[in-house]
Amino acid sequence: MPPFLYNVENDKPSSQLVFEVSQTPQSSTYLDLPLVPVRRNPSSHDTSFIDFSPNAQQKKQGHRSNRRWPYSRLDNSRANEFESVHSYQLERIDDPISALDAPYPLKPTSLPDTPNYNALDEEMTLLKTPSPSFFRRLTLTKPLRKHPFSKLYEVPEWISLLIHTFLCVVSYPVLVAFVQIAKGRTLFWTRVIVGIGSGITGVLLGRSLLQLSRRHLEATVWATVIHQSQSHDHPGVQFKHIARHVEDPTSVYNGIVLFWDRFYYTGTARKNRAHYDPRFWSFHTLFFLMTFVLSVVLPFIFARVVEIDTQLQMQKDRSRYKEVVINGGISDADNERASALVNTVFSNTLIIWTLSSYSGHGGLPVVEFSWTDPNTSHSDVVYFSQPTRSQLQPGGHGLGTFETEVTALGPSIDGPTMMTTVDAEMAPGSIVRQPQWGIRNKCVKIPDGQNNILPKSQANLTYIFIPKDTVTGLLDYYGKPPPTSFPKFGTKPSDQEWPSNMKQSDTFAAVPFWPNGVTLSYFSYPLRDTSSNGTGFVSLELALIRLNTSFAAQGQFSALGEAVPDANGSATHIGYDAVVCIEVFEPWIVDVYNSSIGDPTPQNIVEKGNAVRDLEVGKERLVGEPINDPTVRRKLTSERMQQVYVAAHQNSIHQMLKDDGSADMDYVPSTIAIECTDGKGAFNYTSLSAPLFERFKARADATHLLPYMVGSGQIVVRSYPDRVLAFSTILNIPLIAILISFLALGVFAALFVPRLPKNMPRRGFDLYSWLAAFYADELVIAGKPGGNGGLPVLPIGRKMDVEDIEQHIGEVRFRNLFATWDGLDDLYILSCGV
Repeated sequence: MPPFLYNVENDKPSSQLVFEVSQTPQSSTYLDLPLVPVRRNPSSHDTSFIDFSPNAQQKKQGHRSNRRWPYSRLDNSRANEFESVHSYQLERIDDPISALDAPYPLKPTSLPDTPNYNALDEEMTLLKTPSPSFFRRLTLTKPLRKHPFSKLYEVPEWISLLIHTFLCVVSYPVLVAFVQIAKGRTLFWTRVIVGIGSGITGVLLGRSLLQLSRRHLEATVWATVIHQSQSHDHPGVQFKHIARHVEDPTSVYNGIVLFWDRFYYTGTARKNRAHYDPRFWSFHTLFFLMTFVLSVVLPFIFARVVEIDTQLQMQKDRSRYKEVVINGGISDADNERASALVNTVFSNTLIIWTLSSYSGHGGLPVVEFSWTDPNTSHSDVVYFSQPTRSQLQPGGHGLGTFETEVTALGPSIDGPTMMTTVDAEMAPGSIVRQPQWGIRNKCVKIPDGQNNILPKSQANLTYIFIPKDTVTGLLDYYGKPPPTSFPKFGTKPSDQEWPSNMKQSDTFAAVPFWPNGVTLSYFSYPLRDTSSNGTGFVSLELALIRLNTSFAAQGQFSALGEAVPDANGSATHIGYDAVVCIEVFEPWIVDVYNSSIGDPTPQNIVEKGNAVRDLEVGKERLVGEPINDPTVRRKLTSERMQQVYVAAHQNSIHQMLKDDGSADMDYVPSTIAIECTDGKGAFNYTSLSAPLFERFKARADATHLLPYMVGSGQIVVRSYPDRVLAFSTILNIPLIAILISFLALGVFAALFVPRLPKNMPRRGFDLYSWLAAFYADELVIAGKPGGNGGLPVLPIGRKMDVEDIEQHIGEVRFRNLFATWDGLDDLYILSCGV
């Protein structure tokens, strides 16, 4: 067969590209390809095919060439070198193969001959079929993938860029969702949930950016191989330096080592490669290292843009509690001191003694709660005294010790209360569910004041006749039976008999008051001593107001006394108003909030009772061990508290008398008298109001009586510790800025991957790239210009351990074959033989 010449531009004989083709019967070299791809233009991606099929050879004839090469591209020495390496021998192939089924190039002729594909089983036919055969079989042209604006960069991976963009967009709502889930939980679980959300979004977005920037590292590694293959001294790169990048393609250590290798290898210096590739490849290594660091710290950055604040919240469900001991009762020592006070001080009518001066401590705050009696459906106001800090401290006590001191009312100087367990800027407190004494008071004015109020008797006394129906009605209001041991108070022996208009059988009691000039006078007596069964106390309270009408121009009184001339001789009268009350002292279960930064404060009424119990079976759970000390009580009882109640009651009455300020005067206005009317000012007394006096008396007793019913007696209560809940919020502006920055980095990483030098196609660290590198002789052992042809030179055999292979070939240098010859830039021949 005569030699022939093809021109890849116009398919006519030319001297631009010459192949030597001869028919040598002794040759055992076969080229199983009818098409040889040839690059027409170094700046073009188009590839032409030289048809060496028998049909093509019959159509096109030429003359034997002298293996000419364009002298503008090769000098004589390079042309001779090319001739020695790339002389091709072709032989006619009897088995025709369609041009559409042309397989990819084969190995050099040093390996065994190409197998006969027709003799293989059907399972092996895949080896005959080129992978991009879809468009060929449809006689279509495969779309050309181009960079959107530059030929200096690789075609972007659009799918990876779209995924990265999608992750940047959805990261914000995903973080918002996790933040919403984390709200209102404990600090631990809030941190866990926010950490999970930040970790998921940060890892996914960081991995996406790292995969995009990985192509920069891959391109730099292959560029290093190509650059060093051009070096005259020690061409090629040691295989171990290439292998470590494949073992961990996205390692920051390998990126740093690669940055160092580009200084280590002489071929990578810009002065040695400026004539064919002057680009700054180290920049892409630094870009990869930067994206790696940002990808690693991104979960932490996301966690920092979520602010977590803590709040203390009371246990609304009261599900977890522990038993603690407080000083909420009366001890035997307290009862003894109270008895001594009653017998020596409060029984002496010549003195008005109080347990402490009002100006000394000012009294404890009063707390009011509304409560509806489920038995009578009556809605009442229950009055409580605020507990002292000392009650809730180890070794503390209430005012019921009856010792002359006020330290129990002052702030704690011994440290936090026993329920405080966590030190913080605002230490968590607890809800203390405890039994506590409370007051209910019901008052009505004395009806028919003209008959039931006697301004002046023969003995110069004022009598209040309390109708029996009035007392019975008040007791019925609370569901209490009439008292059985109440003495029949009547007129004094030195006084006149019962008035003719009064029926003694309808009168509960006749209470006398001395004409002492005091505006407000009190009478109190226990109606029903309930201390035997421990349910509390019931007391009858009577108040009489006597006021000179000259100080009350608008006054409306139930009764008026005889005319009395004033200093100017004008006629004046003494006006009389009276109110009777039933005051009930009962134990209640109250929730008191206690913390180390404030005074204990009652929060609400739990129920009416004297012992703490489970309101719902199975809902509340005890944390820790129960208290089984037999000396500590679990119920608040009035047993053995009779003397304590009397002493505390007298203290409250005397405090009100001292506050009245009108003692030994001629019935002048007092602050208390005016407060119990709807008038304002010292001279604007109108009429005694039962509801106003009811509230005044209850509040006064809550201030001056109830604190003394709590001494040093210990009682078991429940403590419901506060929950430290966390609430998280997103810093929107920093988060949006971070997402925009990562999106910009991803776009840069996708669009600006540099093309390899010498117009080398893109190669990476994937298996396909290495298959092309070794199978197509893109990587060959340094020093063998014809590739790995001839006898095998690598000491690698079957069943060798990886460690042995690494030891044997780790130091071997590999070079890029096509980068070795500058004059072959225009030629891409993927199948050759020597």
